[in-house]
Order: sequence, then C-alpha cells, then structure tokens
Amino acid sequence: MSITRLEYLFQRYLNREATAGEHQELMLLLQQSAQDAEIKTILNQVWQNLTVHRQLAPERADAIFHTILSSNPANSIPVMPVNERRPRRLLPLNRWAVAAAVLVLVATGGWLFYLNRSTPPVATTNTDSLTNDIAPGKNNAVLILADGRTINLDSTANGDIGKQENTVISKREGVVEYSEPNLKLKTKNSLYNTITTARGNQYKLILPDGSTVWLNAESSVRFPVAFTGNERRVEVTGEVYLAVKHNSQMPFKVVANGVEVKDLGTEFDVNAYEGLVTTVVEGKVSVGKAAATLTAGQQAIVSRAGSNPIKLIKDADVEAAIAWKNGQFMFTGNSIQSVMQQLERWYDIEVTYGPHVSKEEFVGTMTRFANISSVLKMLEKTGTVHFEVHGRKVLVK
Repeated sequence: MSITRLEYLFQRYLNREATAGEHQELMLLLQQSAQDAEIKTILNQVWQNLTVHRQLAPERADAIFHTILSSNPANSIPVMPVNERRPRRLLPLNRWAVAAAVLVLVATGGWLFYLNRSTPPVATTNTDSLTNDIAPGKNNAVLILADGRTINLDSTANGDIGKQENTVISKREGVVEYSEPNLKLKTKNSLYNTITTARGNQYKLILPDGSTVWLNAESSVRFPVAFTGNERRVEVTGEVYLAVKHNSQMPFKVVANGVEVKDLGTEFDVNAYEGLVTTVVEGKVSVGKAAATLTAGQQAIVSRAGSNPIKLIKDADVEAAIAWKNGQFMFTGNSIQSVMQQLERWYDIEVTYGPHVSKEEFVGTMTRFANISSVLKMLEKTGTVHFEVHGRKVLVK
C-alpha cells in the first residue's frame, strides 16, 4: 500500500468526497497495525497542511467532532500532543475538532485506528497509586462580611443567610445572591463583602445590580453591598467571568492586578492568575489607562500590573478562554506544565516534575467533572507523558 494511496483516501474522507468503497478501504487500512508508520506520516502531513486559510465545511468539522465524542465514554475529545513545530495560531472550536481528529491518530499510532480494533490501548498510569482517587472540584466558597465574619457557603442551608445594610443575602445551590437594595434608605458608609474560592472550588455570585459573576478556583471578588455614586467597582483575583447589567450612567469597572477593565455593555472573562488576560464574549470593554477598546471575540493581555504595553489579539480563542465556566478543560497547544497548572487548581493537588518531562504541546477538550484518574489516563494515552499519584501529590515524568 503506497503512502500516496492512504493520503488520497484520508483527504477524500476529510473533504467528504469518499465513496462507500473508499470509506471502507480507509477503515480497513486504519485497522491494520502494519500501517502505523504510514498513518503517522500521512496525518502529520495533513496537519501541516491544515492552515487557517484552508477551511473545511463546518458540518464536516462537526461530524468528525461528534464521531470522536460518540466513541469516547467520557464524552471528551482525547487529548493529544501537537508537534512543537506547528504554528502557534489558535483555531476556533470547530477547527480544533478537525485538528483533534487528525492529531489523535498521530499521537498513538491512531485513535480512530485503536477504537476500531478489538483491543483498546492501555493507559500506563500506576493504578495502585490511584486507589484513593481524587474527585473533581465542587461549588463552594467563603463569604466574608463587612465586619469580618465568615460564612462557609457549602455548609450553609439554602435561603436567606444574612443582611448587610439594606441588602438581603440569599443562597441557593451553588449561587449566592444580593438583593437590590432600597437606595432611598441612605447609608453613611459603603460596606464591602468578599467572596473567595479555594483550590478545587467554584461559585456563582449575583451582585446587587443583577450582574452575575462566576468564580473559578483560587479566585475572589470584593464588592460593595450596594452600588452608589457614579460607578460600580469590584476588585478580583484569580479568574472570573462576568455578565454585566449595563448602565451608562453608572459604568461597571473591574480592577485586577492594578489594571482597570471598564464595561461598555458586555460579557467577558478576566484571568488574573498571572498578569491579566481579558477576553470579550459579547459587547465591549476598555482595558487599562490607555483605554484600549475590545469587542466580542477579542482579547487583551497585560503581562504585569500595567508595566508592559497591552497586547491585543483580534481573533481570540474565546471557547478556550471560557471553557472552565462551561465545565471543561480546553487545551489549545498547552505545555504539560500549563495543563497541570489547571489541574492543580481544580483538583487541589501538588504537582512535581521528573527530569525528562515532555516538551510536546497538547490539544483537546475534557470535562472538569471527571475524577483525576480519568484525566491522567486520557493524557497518558498520548504516549508522551506518565504520572505517579500518591495521595494529593502527582509526579509528572
């Protein structure tokens, strides 16, 4: 079987031009282990040719995407390493779905290839060390009231849980809400509350003006219990997603790592774990003292508290930026260190690295609600990384 023939069949398959006979021929070839080297070579070539200028029909991308999903009991795209010579251009979700179909095949000699064989690939994670598996994160946070009292929201019953000035605080599963106060009842001083999430926690907050904030793990929001004056200002750490109720007479401002983000009618993500990354989903925001304006689909990156110029990405990977809010890990060319950093926060683990850690980049999507053993085994199926787990300590090697 020539490489030319296999490449021809695969290209026909991707372009949705393959006849029934060609489709059957391709599937048979993918099932034959003797073709592993040829499959790797061809799919690497296909990936290199899969540039941003070559678009597949969206329905074809979706078809490949759902084929992978339907083959995977965890309902996630298998994660795969990306050859580090690949251009670092980020692609929209449907394009990553196509890339995933290609690169999973490259990663292990063929993911679709393995799925069609009677014997599936075996992950090499030390199962003995996963006897005490680690559950995913959950909805929990600590609310710090103006007088310093704290409320652990996980152990607090649903219903009204407190009152600050004229604002009633209520809680339902995974959400804490501040009722809109009666502004006719003036208060002498503005009171501030803070909500914080630890590692392995997330939470949803509804502010007094009706704006909604989602907190990722290791994050916080400091806010007034009533918005008064000519602006609404909150301070955040970690990562939050905001759906702001626009009010041109009282603009909404977010301060993170010394940088101010001003709402101009929008939904946006603020990642302040390191520096500041602001991603706009809907509407517009302005960022920093220079008031760089971002519109939907754009992203601004500030390396450190305003010490560097703002880097503007006009065609940002929004799906990846807000994947956490949608219950997913999404990797779009991440190093293993970057992947493990996300797992560290969500699973509350301590990660260390062996002397020869993979330098590959990873692409794929996984649910955030699987136990850590499932996530690590999925990563191991790429054949480029292995793990040892002891309690809450994970060694990457």
